[in-house]
Order: sequence, then C-alpha cells, then structure tokens
Amino acid sequence: MVQDKHTHPHPIIVTSIEVNIFFLINQLKSRCSFIDGCLKIGSK
Repeated sequence: MVQDKHTHPHPIIVTSIEVNIFFLINQLKSRCSFIDGCLKIGSK
C-alpha cells in the first residue's frame, strides 16, 4: 500500500472508498451487459 500524503491526507480511507465505487460501477456494468444480453436473446 503506497501512501502519498501530498495528494491524499487520508490515503487508506480514500483508497477504500475509490475501490468500493470502482467495484460497484463494475458490478453495475456487468449486470447491465448481462441484462442487455438476455434482452437481445429474448427479442430474437
């Protein structure tokens, strides 16, 4: 874990929040693509 105190006063907290947001976005993207795939298969 690299801590850059100049850019982030609380690097561990900020990093964990960023990772959580990134994880949530990835989950939403994969879920949307999965739903889109199902809709495309269903519309055929």
